[in-house]
Amino acid sequence: MVIAIIALLIGILLPALGGAREAAREAARQTACLSNQRQIGTALMMYADDYDEWMPRAAGGENQMSWPRASRAYMDPQADLDSQIGDWWEGAEYLRDPSRNDADGHRIHYVNNGLAFDRDGEFTGDKAWTRLSSVPFAYDTMYLTSYTDDPNGTYYRQLYRPNATDWRIAIYYDVWRRVHVTGNDNNRRIDPRRHGDGANAIFLDGHAVFKKTAWILDMANWNDGVYTD
Repeated sequence: MVIAIIALLIGILLPALGGAREAAREAARQTACLSNQRQIGTALMMYADDYDEWMPRAAGGENQMSWPRASRAYMDPQADLDSQIGDWWEGAEYLRDPSRNDADGHRIHYVNNGLAFDRDGEFTGDKAWTRLSSVPFAYDTMYLTSYTDDPNGTYYRQLYRPNATDWRIAIYYDVWRRVHVTGNDNNRRIDPRRHGDGANAIFLDGHAVFKKTAWILDMANWNDGVYTD
């Protein structure tokens, strides 16, 4: 009888212990992701300091400054803004989220806010480069968050081709359409649940914190308040 009771208790406790271990591992992965994002945020602020407060937003072409290109120049002693390493970002460990399954091949695990809005909060298209001094609420405006999964490798095959360059690959990791945030699994470009009930995020002032899913999906938090009209 005693042995049976002990066996029963073990059967009850083992799944709970396994769940606790996995929760602890995910907490560690989330912390590592946040550390990477804080490094990226600091690097992008350094870029802005050196270039009259201008921040990369939607990168529409290979020769336009993308956020991975700008940040890598300040985090990797081998990199600079004017030449490519040619490793397809393999050496850029700081651009990867340990909570993301990288089996799909992507080496950049974050995407930035390239969304433009009008004064009524309506989406209008790609966001031009932003000067930080012009952003009224930089502390509260999303700049960068988790890239979604690519389970079938659809986008990986389009990007990481034999003739691809670092800079060409990097321009993909932007959000420039509303559906990239609020769409479905076929067209959304972010993962608002990367770390359970939310994801880590960098803001336009460079700081990084964990935000809940509902906050990330609220388009108002992607509107930097900088309008051209």
